[in-house]
Amino acid sequence: MKKILILFIFLLYIMNVFAEPLNVTIEISEVLPNKGKIIMAIFNSKKGYKKNIPYKELKVESTSDNLFVDVTLPSGEYVVSMFQDKNGNRKLDTYIFRIPKEPIGITNYFRKGIPGPHRKLKVKINEDNTVIKIKMIHYGRE
Repeated sequence: MKKILILFIFLLYIMNVFAEPLNVTIEISEVLPNKGKIIMAIFNSKKGYKKNIPYKELKVESTSDNLFVDVTLPSGEYVVSMFQDKNGNRKLDTYIFRIPKEPIGITNYFRKGIPGPHRKLKVKINEDNTVIKIKMIHYGRE
């Protein structure tokens, strides 16, 4: 029985490692056109999110108020976090109490309090051509 369980776990692991990458589109709205790049971090684990170690990082030109970013990701659960780097210093600038000066966007975050833990923000990707919609949030003055 123990050998069967170990074999089953091993097969699940192998299936996940060799899983076909899925095409994912991240649709970003409320972008300030031509006001700095969007710096995006994609996290594939609770530990990576907590320690701010992204699975994948992207920089996207803010050419329009709505952007469509295509990425390929294996099936799994992800948190996508981003900010618009208006001044080009490659970091999120904040006011007192760490309130962002620059627009931010996070999966499943709708501007109520602090963003929260990984389990509340994650999205499941398990089919090809998944679309993730993120609306940028503007706390500061434009």
